[in-house]
Amino acid sequence: MSDRVLAWAVRGLWALLPFTVWPAIGAALRHQPSAVRTTAVVGAWALWGVVLVAALVRVPVGLTTLRCAAPAVLAAAVAVVFTGDPSAAAMVVAVGWSAVLTAVVFLPSTAIVWVNGPAYPNERRFPLVAPGPLLLGPIEVAWALLVGLPSAAALLLADRHWVLGGVLAVAAVPAVVVLGRALHGLSRRWLVFVPAGIVVHDRASLADPVLFQRPLIASLAPAPGGRTAAGGDTARGAASALGPDPTGAASAAGSDPTGAASAANTDPTGAASAASMDLTHGAPGLALELRLREAVPLARAAVRGTSETQAAWGVLVTPGRPGAALAYAAAHRVPVESGTQTGGGP
Repeated sequence: MSDRVLAWAVRGLWALLPFTVWPAIGAALRHQPSAVRTTAVVGAWALWGVVLVAALVRVPVGLTTLRCAAPAVLAAAVAVVFTGDPSAAAMVVAVGWSAVLTAVVFLPSTAIVWVNGPAYPNERRFPLVAPGPLLLGPIEVAWALLVGLPSAAALLLADRHWVLGGVLAVAAVPAVVVLGRALHGLSRRWLVFVPAGIVVHDRASLADPVLFQRPLIASLAPAPGGRTAAGGDTARGAASALGPDPTGAASAAGSDPTGAASAANTDPTGAASAASMDLTHGAPGLALELRLREAVPLARAAVRGTSETQAAWGVLVTPGRPGAALAYAAAHRVPVESGTQTGGGP
């Protein structure tokens, strides 16, 4: 499916919500106080309008908005089922439509379409899979607080529960700011192909985006031995093993291109694989290894104000569509390996 077709599919699914999901939700609110119904209706239409704009304008923040709103609509549709007020047909349509919308919004291809909206014509971004540990609860809890606190506060205040509604409203302000920023950060983790080389744009892993220029790139390949990121080596110890002064080691590699750098050229699946920095954070899926011709110093994202610099002969990342990333690399003169060879690392 082309980017244009997928984009319009998402827009169509969202635009038709008033005809597919709203009737069931409206029926469920029939017995609620007038103020609660009005607040819910105004909020639903406001959400619909904001997200419609996010669907029409392909930018990373639009992706974050869609991925927060779509499951919220699905949750509301499922909640309606337990009220028993809407007809069976209305409930089936509401749940089915919102489930399809949510599934499409979370496709890796959808992420590619939205993050590439503001990209230059000769630039292609491939979103990275969220870190594995975050997928097992933290993301879901953050989303529930981000969506649930403002919604609950508005409905409670409309129903004149002033104390509880006020407490939730006060708590919702910092929650929306902090959690919204955190979730949006996951939409801004990319492997980027540019004419000059490949950029790893991942503030969760690296202090700053890093450009690996074409002359420095040995190859892009699946992780050694076909290992997935979740089951592969972290390789941080291997990178540190280059020496107590990683920056100095990188400089030495650069000043002696016939030594260590040549070794990397001779055996790109050996020393290079052993010293690749793992930036996957245990993300599920096939990891790709960007192998370099010489070691370079990479500054990890600061933890408690401290940033650690290590010399690495490559990096491991997990794009949502690794096959598409490899195909794009091959079509744009980036050396690509099949991954049938195994690396020389532990």
